[in-house]
Amino acid sequence: MGATPNAPYIGAIESEKMYKCFSQALNIKDYPNFRFWQVISFNNKDGSFTRNNGPFKGTLSPLYYYNDTSNVTPSNNILYNIYGETISSNIENVNYYTPLITFNITDEPIIDNITRIIPGKASQATINGNHFGKDSSYVLISIQSKQCKSPSFIGENYQQITSSLDSVEPYSTDLNYTVKIGVGEMLTTKVVSLAKECLNNCSAHGICNATFGTCKCNSGHEPLLDCSALVNRSQLLNTTVWDNGVSLLSTDQTITGIVVNFTTGIQFIREINHDQSIIKTISMDNLVWTQGEEKTSASESVFNARMFNQRTLLQVTVGQYQDTNTTSFLGEDIQVSPNSVKYRIKIINWVWSSPINTLQVIFHTQSDSVEFDKCGKLKVRRDISRGDQIIWTRVQVGRPLLNCKIASRMVIDNSTIIPSKVTLLTNDDPVSQQIWKS
Repeated sequence: MGATPNAPYIGAIESEKMYKCFSQALNIKDYPNFRFWQVISFNNKDGSFTRNNGPFKGTLSPLYYYNDTSNVTPSNNILYNIYGETISSNIENVNYYTPLITFNITDEPIIDNITRIIPGKASQATINGNHFGKDSSYVLISIQSKQCKSPSFIGENYQQITSSLDSVEPYSTDLNYTVKIGVGEMLTTKVVSLAKECLNNCSAHGICNATFGTCKCNSGHEPLLDCSALVNRSQLLNTTVWDNGVSLLSTDQTITGIVVNFTTGIQFIREINHDQSIIKTISMDNLVWTQGEEKTSASESVFNARMFNQRTLLQVTVGQYQDTNTTSFLGEDIQVSPNSVKYRIKIINWVWSSPINTLQVIFHTQSDSVEFDKCGKLKVRRDISRGDQIIWTRVQVGRPLLNCKIASRMVIDNSTIIPSKVTLLTNDDPVSQQIWKS
């Protein structure tokens, strides 16, 4: 087994007397600081001792040495006579031989982040870090107090390890997981968030925030999803927000000179039960909207609508951004492009049919500029973020492109923070059918 690049554990020593004998007799080259493991088994046939299942698990293997100047094969070198409590020969400098089990003892395992966990489902979790040793069979991993199985290294630098994990859920209050890694007697515990990949790694024109999977683009590059486009100073942009909170984003196609409009806003709110059956659906077109007199800022407007005999309040705050900016929500920074709008939705005193049901806020966006292929099929391209949580979408209709960034967290009951749960409606969804018919 390979040795770690730092001072190792060697062998299995029970008594302090035996430990002193070893420590005084052996000079492990390139490993001046070493310690011995406790627990030992002895072989009467050849007078050798053996580590007994290591610290946790593994096969038995004799502990041998070989002298720098000796031509004797390692298998004939018995390191210690357990009955006579003597070293079998005069040893000054020795190197470790492959059956010698070595462990890193100078550095604790380092946990950077975890990836590939699917909340609520069995996953093949991957942990990035360092000081995991070089033998995965001696690495113990638990996530949310559940033991991981069959750990194995990825790559050749021993800084990434993967293992099988049963179903776990993150903490609802902070979206984090508690990860424990034990290597030998060294144990590290860390609360970490799932690392999220940034689209195209920000195209080498920005910094990836692995906590949220979003890019912070360099100056001169559009803060879209992947920082791939240069800022176009000559592009004509315009944003209009109507009195029901619906917004109109306009931009010109510089090649054709055609103005393209995107209309976006909340279309429906609906309640569903545990088996996804629809309990009730409310169209925003059937509500009476009023615009609040107070603006939260120079670029934000508040729109209110009441339902259920005035008991339930729907509050939509719409922010407009003419230039590149950064907005924050629950500790998450989101970089926005010029000609962008930000929606913040608040639903107060919803009348539930059942306390275990789910409430959906359904957005709808459409473009007035469409293209069809030679077969008459609408040319539409849709992309979503990878992983277990949708944090951005991108829709291209013909040439126009609309990017949508979604906060990865939301608040319920004014106090509890949970992961945002975003789904894309299928074509056979009743809401989709209703929109197509309208």
